[in-house]
Amino acid sequence: MPDGYLRDRGPGRGASFDADQEAWQTLNIPPTEQGAGITLSQFAIRVEEHRATAETIVRQATTAAGYSPASVGLDGDGAAVTATEIAARDHRSMVTRDKKARYWRRAIADILHVMLAVDAVQFGSRVTPERPTVDIGDGVAEDPGSTAQILALLTQAQALSTETKVRILRPDWDDQAVAEEVACIHAETGQAAPDPVGDFPLAA
Repeated sequence: MPDGYLRDRGPGRGASFDADQEAWQTLNIPPTEQGAGITLSQFAIRVEEHRATAETIVRQATTAAGYSPASVGLDGDGAAVTATEIAARDHRSMVTRDKKARYWRRAIADILHVMLAVDAVQFGSRVTPERPTVDIGDGVAEDPGSTAQILALLTQAQALSTETKVRILRPDWDDQAVAEEVACIHAETGQAAPDPVGDFPLAA
């Protein structure tokens, strides 16, 4: 820019340009000379380049942390997917989640056991401190229709017991609840009825 556009800040301080200044000193230049006045420049905003750079950085950080890019919203088109497709797409995230779950399961049980002991000693709780069993659920909920179809196929193939089916359908139930459900199913379907033949010996 011409020297007349700059404001001298003093010895050793250089000069600066005031973009808000409205009045300027005149210059002894021909009015027809090209490039002598203020030139308006609008630089291109490289949106796609910046977006691609930011996405690459997020992708690298996500992968380095042990997760799949789809877990943070990358590589997704918004279409409805099943639990099996999610597990396949987020395999890396599932592996990292299972690893952290194994780390935290013991630590959470220790913390809860200590809290129960402190509650009993300091606050007079009548609960006997026992180490709890920590179970971390699945990260992806299975589709009930898909689970029912799998159980039906295995039942048709006679490759699954009633107890195993109940445990697959209700993984959060304890042994007592599973046993009660199995007994109810056997009673309703007649499987609990005694064998009418009994111990009669078979004819020779």
